Amino acid sequence: MQRGFRRLFLSGTVILCTFVQMGLNQQGYANNSVSVAQLEEYLEALDTLRADFIQSNADGTKSEGVIFLQRPRKARIRYFPPDTGIIIAQGGSVAIFDTKSNTGPTVAPVGATPLAPLLSRRIDLTDPNIFLRHLVGTTFNEIHLGINKGHFKGHVELQFLNDPITLVGWVYVDEFGNRTSLHLNNPQWGIKLDQRIFNIALQKEVLGLE
Repeated sequence: MQRGFRRLFLSGTVILCTFVQMGLNQQGYANNSVSVAQLEEYLEALDTLRADFIQSNADGTKSEGVIFLQRPRKARIRYFPPDTGIIIAQGGSVAIFDTKSNTGPTVAPVGATPLAPLLSRRIDLTDPNIFLRHLVGTTFNEIHLGINKGHFKGHVELQFLNDPITLVGWVYVDEFGNRTSLHLNNPQWGIKLDQRIFNIALQKEVLGLE
């Protein structure tokens, strides 16, 4: 599997975003600054996002790239060299491409990947099947959601600035406790995106794949 995708979902490391160490309250809502309902409302209202990202990897290196999101159910993650991965979510599927390979993409259901909480048409962060905890600090908060489908087991930690509520990154923690963190840089919200970037069939054509 290409290095970029493997690192995004399967590797482990120390969290890149050190703010998660800063006063997060494991009892949940002691300072009452942010509620789960407010996070749901914020995520439901998100339309489009383009951002650069820095990803912290298990071997102590960092990967960089660009991410595009369009709710619901569309995403594109492209890694910069030396990583070779392109990940596209379209409809109910996620396709993982290796730009240096002549084989077709690996395909998985979007609901069985760590992207699911961001791309779902309806966001219910209080669903007892996925909700684990909400940690609230003075400046930042994060919500932990379980993933127990397909090849991905563990949980994802969505990380937010408190005021104003703003998504700043996330961490995927696999079933063995390995952590992969992604931090958004220079985000642009509510912009118009070229729909061709979410087209899995077109990406196959561009790469000369069957």
